[in-house]
Amino acid sequence: MTIALPAIAYEEHLPGLIAWLNKCDIADEITLNFASVRFYTPGALVLLLAKVQRWQACGKTVCFEKCESCSAFGYLQRIDFFSQTGINLPEKFKRHAAGGRFVELRRIGGEGAESVEELSTGIADCIFPDANVEDPEESGLFDLLQYSVSELANNVRQHSRSQGFAMAQYTGRTDLIRVAIADSGIGITRSFTENGSPFWKEGMNDAEGIELALRSKVSSKGHLTTAWGESINAGVGLTLLKEFAERTDGNLFIASGKGIYWRKGHNATNPLKTTETPFDGTVCSIAFTRSQVRTFVELMQTAKQATGLLPAASQTDTLFS
Repeated sequence: MTIALPAIAYEEHLPGLIAWLNKCDIADEITLNFASVRFYTPGALVLLLAKVQRWQACGKTVCFEKCESCSAFGYLQRIDFFSQTGINLPEKFKRHAAGGRFVELRRIGGEGAESVEELSTGIADCIFPDANVEDPEESGLFDLLQYSVSELANNVRQHSRSQGFAMAQYTGRTDLIRVAIADSGIGITRSFTENGSPFWKEGMNDAEGIELALRSKVSSKGHLTTAWGESINAGVGLTLLKEFAERTDGNLFIASGKGIYWRKGHNATNPLKTTETPFDGTVCSIAFTRSQVRTFVELMQTAKQATGLLPAASQTDTLFS
């Protein structure tokens, strides 16, 4: 089966992209035609990679065609899209440092993958390159993003039973930051079910599973502990990103199984829904403007208070005590 990829894929196009790619699930041989591809957000790119990984894990043959003729070819090479699928195409350009503009597509888990700490710090460095990590007023947002990404990456490693992909991008022209992570694993609801989480309820659907995962300190493995008695997962990664999006009027997209959470700026009415075109795994994509974020000096503190990581501040408390 050959399927032509759409020209563009922003956050609002992700449900349609999932439905379009799902058409190939019945085929044993799949060819993705890149001829029209012009621009894909990090969310679309990690989603596509996770889908390709899923097909390959099911024993399907996946091929790409007309990659080099599409207008996005150089960009896709530079962010290592093709190399992450095992395809190494000759590069006709000289690689330069990303310089705070993007973090190439990174693999989470599996042989040769970097550590979660390296991944999360690299993304935070890209988004807030000038942050003084010794100054709480400057490092708060850096810490917030680093912590959230590390939580989500640990979710992939601990919950999904699969590998995943992450990417970050900053577009200076629009001042827009995008961060995305996706895997091809068992999904949020099955993670609650199969890990014996006390939060799981009989008959829970995928939308309800996402809603549960967005609550503070709710993790499908939160009841499990390490040999030292510590919780395996704090269960606040998605919650912090939700707080982040709400406090910056940003966009947050989550898809897992037949559940979708889509919050776009001020349009946050009924962001949860159920779809008939499931995503096999979990994808999370957040977008916000960097200049707006920099006006929220107290964002780290209030977000942590809202998620229960810190006690609520009294009127006499200092901002960063």
